[in-house]
Parts: sequence; structure tokens; C-alpha cells
Amino acid sequence: MKDLYTFDTTEHWARVTYTEVQAAYRAFFDELGIPYLVAEADSGAMGGNLSHEYHFESQQGEDKIMCCDSCDYIANEEVARRRPGAVASIESLAALRVWLGVSKDRKTFVAAWFPGTDGGGSASKDEVNLHALKAAEPTLDTAVEDPSRLWREFTKPGKIIHLLDPRLRLPQGNSSLLETANWASGLVKSLRASLTSNSTRTTPLEVSSIRTGDACPMCNEGSLLVRQVVEVGHTFHLGHRYKNEANANTDCEMGCHGIGVSRLVGAVAGIMADDKGLNWPPGIAPFEVVVVHGKENAEDAEKLYDGIIGSAHTPALDAVLDDRDRNIAYKLKDADQIGYPVIVVLGKTWAGKKKKAEIQCRRLGVIELVGEDEVAERVAECLRRLKSSVSS
Repeated sequence: MKDLYTFDTTEHWARVTYTEVQAAYRAFFDELGIPYLVAEADSGAMGGNLSHEYHFESQQGEDKIMCCDSCDYIANEEVARRRPGAVASIESLAALRVWLGVSKDRKTFVAAWFPGTDGGGSASKDEVNLHALKAAEPTLDTAVEDPSRLWREFTKPGKIIHLLDPRLRLPQGNSSLLETANWASGLVKSLRASLTSNSTRTTPLEVSSIRTGDACPMCNEGSLLVRQVVEVGHTFHLGHRYKNEANANTDCEMGCHGIGVSRLVGAVAGIMADDKGLNWPPGIAPFEVVVVHGKENAEDAEKLYDGIIGSAHTPALDAVLDDRDRNIAYKLKDADQIGYPVIVVLGKTWAGKKKKAEIQCRRLGVIELVGEDEVAERVAECLRRLKSSVSS
């Protein structure tokens, strides 16, 4: 993790610093040329009331974020909201669903109730917002795979907590779900028969997880898209944390920021790799360009390499010459697997008077023959296109 800690004397300047760090992080991710998303986030144990996460979209990612298809609302699953839907009376709701949970000490039982879209009954973990449930009941053990088994085993738990989705409305004058017999499904009746309702309480919160198609909370036209991502960076404004250097009464405003370097490298490798091998963006590639040649072109390749790294007409490029005593096919396969952004090949087209080098850029789909004097310029152009290809 590449960490950065900031200290300011006032909240105003701390927020200015926060904005500057955000700009620096965006510039860094822009340079990679890989689409990324910046989402509102929960500060969690870090504290403070302002934080953002930086994500790459990836099917291998373990996190989810919610994006509006109409406005710029983006939030992670811990803080994401949807526009409230119509309130449904549970007296007439046929698709009432419930998720059953249990505390770590197995003395508190949790029933989370919400309206279903595909029938009533018992709900699975992916149907509920575990972050909201955990916030409402911190002792909840979300790692238990089958909490309902524990419900069946204990006939007299110490406490039952009911967490009620705000889209449900309790019958007038009745605050206990277990005591409402006229609408109770078979599942609810079973719970009522096996559990006591002593010490129950009802807490309203958004119980069910957000799904693609839910209404955006920030605009009237948009719908939310749920996207699978991997987090590669985070910025936090923590607020008051330390006294100033003179130990005066004025608190310093602290910020904490970080980029997960090892996670970022793994994420980029997974996103960019194809059936030929890795495919690094120029910003983190081991070299921007590799010069590959056959044995008969070794001397010319060295001259061309010297021109690429020190051309008078283009910026100096970060290049490497593959001068190993191997055939050109072996070197080309290696170059693809390593994932150099641009490959310069001195092969058959360089023989005799032709003197044509082959420029390859897999990501841009470029395979072209150019003259010796054009090589440095064409390589530099490919790299410019790669670096400007981001669309966040």
C-alpha cells in the first residue's frame, strides 16, 4: 500500500488538500489508460465523514458499486441508496421475504423483512444489504451460512430483533410482526410457533440489496446499474486527530490516502491480459517498447534501438533491446507474454534494400511496416494513443 497522510490547521484547508489529492489520484489513473470509477464510500473504522474509493471494473472483483445511467451518482454498496418506492401494506403483500440471522454469541436473533419480487419466503444473503444489517445490529454474525438452522435449534433465544424495510407498512396499531396473524405466511407462522416474541424491537432500514434497475436517489430519470469492481485506491478526510506541533488547543485536520500497488498490478494484469499474454499500459509496463530482431539484423537493431531511446524528433522512450541468442519467433512469443505495449520487429521485411520495420501494438490493433526514419515517431504516436485512451 502506498500511503499518504496529510495535516492541515483548519477544516477548510484540509478539504482543499483532499481535493488536490483526489486530482493527483485521478491524474495517476488517467495515465494508466484504463477506465476507472470514483465512488462515494463509507469511512468505516477510519472515521471522518468524507471518503471516496477508486475502482477498476472487473468480473473478478469482490466489491460492487452502484452507478446511475443518467446522472453522475456513483456509490459503493455500503453507502448506496435508491429512490424510495411505494409503501406496501403487509396486510396485502403476497411476496413478503425474510432473512434470518444470529449474533456472534448466539443469544440474539435477527429477522430482516422486505418486499420480494419473486414470491415470499426465506431470503438468501445476496438478497439483503448485509452492511445495513450489520450497522443496525453490530453483533450480527454475517459469516454464518445457514442461520435458520440455529433458529430451529433454539426455542427460547434471549432476544429477537426485527429489521423492517421502509417500503413495508405495519398494520395500524401493531408493532410486532410475530403477533400479526391475519396476514402471516406459513413461514411467519412457523417462526411464531417456535420462537417467543419477548424482548422484540422493530428498526426500519433498507433491508434488501440494491439491484440493477432500481431508481436513482439523485435524479428522477435514472436507474441504477450494479457493477462488479476491484478497489485500487481510497481517500479519507478524517477530521480532528492530532494536536498541532506546539501542542496547542487547535486540533489538526488529518487526511489518510492510499493506492494499493500490489492489488493494482494484479487488477491491471487480469483486466488487460488476453490469449497471447499480459498487456501492460505504458505507465506501469516494464518497458514501453521492445526491439526484437533476427540474428542477421543484430547490428541494425542496436542502431535502431539507440535512435528510439534518443531521437532528436521525439521524446526519449523507455525501450529495451532483446539481444538474447534466440530465434525471432521465440522472442516475439516472449514479448507478447510479457506484455510490452509496443513491439518493433526487424525480421524478413528488413532484409536487403527494403529496410522496413514492423510496428505492433496489440491493444490498438496496429500492425504496420514503416521505414527506418519513421520508427521512433510511429512508436511515440502509438504510446500517445494508448495514454489517451482512458474513458472514466
